[in-house]
Amino acid sequence: MKNMLKIILVFILIFALSMNAFASTVGIQWDYLVKVISELSISDSGTAYGSGTASTSNLGYVVSVQVNLQQLKSSGWTTIKTWNCSDSGGCSVGGYYAVISGYDYRTEVIATVYDEDYNKLEESKVYSSVKHY
Repeated sequence: MKNMLKIILVFILIFALSMNAFASTVGIQWDYLVKVISELSISDSGTAYGSGTASTSNLGYVVSVQVNLQQLKSSGWTTIKTWNCSDSGGCSVGGYYAVISGYDYRTEVIATVYDEDYNKLEESKVYSSVKHY
């Protein structure tokens, strides 16, 4: 009986841990944002294109997007170029930047939603996949 109880407890523990891992990969749940995208591509010649998009379902709210192109150095991720936009309901912004070979790069998108009185309602950070050049 004790062995059966141990087996059942092990299965419950495995199930609980797997559900927690599954929940963390399903996606981010926001209260005001409906979409935040962070993208990065690097051409063979070393030109990076970073972009970010964010939107909210309430067109009366202002969405601000900051896209940070980041380079991984020994001290950690360092922002080397920034693009910004802000508009009602959402916005997209991006740009090109020449990068140096031998490093990893990513884009960090910081999306912020403000109400009609410009009170901050929500902020989220989303990262692109890491690209090596």
